Amino acid sequence: MKILYIAHFSENSNWSVSAIHKVLALVNNGFEVVCRNARLNDVSQVELPPQIQDCLKKDLNNIDVCIQHVLPTMIVGSKKFKKNIACVHLDTEINQDHCWIHNLSMVDEVWVNNKDSLSNLLDLNINAKYIPNCFHIDTYKNQYKLLDFGDMNNKFKFYTVSSVGEKNNLNSVIRSYFSTFDVSDNVCFIFNIYDHSNNEDSIKNYFSDYIKKNKEIMRIGNDAYFPPVFLITRPLNPMELQSLHTTCDCYVELSKSVDFSTPAFEAMCYGKTPVCSNNGSYKDYISEDKNSGTLINGVKNICFDHSPPSPHLFTGKELWFSSDEKESKQAMAWYYENSKSIDRNVGIQNAQNFDYKVVAEKMKESFNE
Repeated sequence: MKILYIAHFSENSNWSVSAIHKVLALVNNGFEVVCRNARLNDVSQVELPPQIQDCLKKDLNNIDVCIQHVLPTMIVGSKKFKKNIACVHLDTEINQDHCWIHNLSMVDEVWVNNKDSLSNLLDLNINAKYIPNCFHIDTYKNQYKLLDFGDMNNKFKFYTVSSVGEKNNLNSVIRSYFSTFDVSDNVCFIFNIYDHSNNEDSIKNYFSDYIKKNKEIMRIGNDAYFPPVFLITRPLNPMELQSLHTTCDCYVELSKSVDFSTPAFEAMCYGKTPVCSNNGSYKDYISEDKNSGTLINGVKNICFDHSPPSPHLFTGKELWFSSDEKESKQAMAWYYENSKSIDRNVGIQNAQNFDYKVVAEKMKESFNE
């Protein structure tokens, strides 16, 4: 079977990472894959793996299945293939009026990365299938160099990896941390915050002011009362990210809308007990066993985003998730107090369902249906 896989391979985005891993899963499990890059920018933003570069050079003769892993506005219908599939990332709960519905209805099947999105599309009469992000899971069994955080090296380290944006709900993360701990606790919080459109100094100034305002509004003590925060204001390369996971103790991500969070998933693989919203992909890999992490309950709210990626997305017709901060406080306190009793091997066991071989088999089943 010969597969054409069209994606935004050269973009520095979750869409690119997801597409690259799905192609590698297919190639490593015996499928012939032809890749074509759907450009969003004139300049490539990532260095593609050699296997992807080889797939980009292959011819388009005798294609059996087409996978369009692109922005839905770029999806096209076609009867040229045995099966024409779209692979999309849904951050929010959408309805029949959403601008993507027409394009999603043009293909034979739509792949989504989490079961919440699957239920959402099936309710809208879209023929959808759950094909999650996939990874070479053995990678997470390796040991990486510890990062140096100076005076914070011996503290219990909460951490998060996030871009700037309302959907990432960093306010809730900051409030949960500052409301639960003070300077007398042996804790710190490592924030890896970045914005591809701004330089490191701009982000550092913005987020430092962001934290200062949170302290002032909370009114529970002067600056010396609060536990420490460490800022990393640039995107980390893959090796640095693995070192961050290795160095820290408990990952926290209370996003209002997420399709699939790779940092939270990787944190679980390393046994860093992610504390995450009970929404989207988090629910698919964090189990009820606290050794894998904790899901924070909450409610669905109407989207209200001051700076959406597009005027047609994150509108008031969509729903996103707000976490219960009482629960996030309790979870963070529990992991701090019980850090020495955590079985940090449970997470990597949960991750096996997202291994290349497992997900490639799911894709094979879809091709043959």
